[in-house]
Amino acid sequence: MSAVAAAHEKAVEAGLRVMEKGGDACDAAVAVSLALGVAEPFYSGLGGGGVALIWREGEKRARFVDFSNECPLGMEPGIFECDENGKHTGQAHSRGHRSVLIPGLLRGLEAIHREYGRKPWGDLFESAIRLADEGFPVGWFYRRQQEEPRFGTLCENYPELAGIHSASGAPLAKGALLRQPD
Repeated sequence: MSAVAAAHEKAVEAGLRVMEKGGDACDAAVAVSLALGVAEPFYSGLGGGGVALIWREGEKRARFVDFSNECPLGMEPGIFECDENGKHTGQAHSRGHRSVLIPGLLRGLEAIHREYGRKPWGDLFESAIRLADEGFPVGWFYRRQQEEPRFGTLCENYPELAGIHSASGAPLAKGALLRQPD
């Protein structure tokens, strides 16, 4: 018997599909993470990081894998200006190369797979690729994230971002098919 839990049903399906084809829980976790990057990119994806706690019954111990994001070179304490309430006063925290952390997700997923996975690495990407190519119906959470004021601001500043989420740049209706073949 297999069980998979995730924030999006398409990611759950990706994990179950891997397990039905002989993968283990670690293979499923990798496939789920990759599918979430397509179906819920606002809080998941290749630009992120993570942690994993893995228990292998035969080893009788847990292994903690930390693949958090890292600060870029030149990052120093105090680089972001704040007022007396701790609120950022400049734009250094949201603009420029120092505002972006170095992603750790793919490195971490690869380490988990290398140590514990059974299925070929490429097989774990199949569901995420299919989901991006064929599309999926936009759910309430995706729609809600597109309605956030910060999303509109990001799309104004980076027009190519708007095109990723809809051809017109306008928020997609709940249930609309979102395809990301590129």
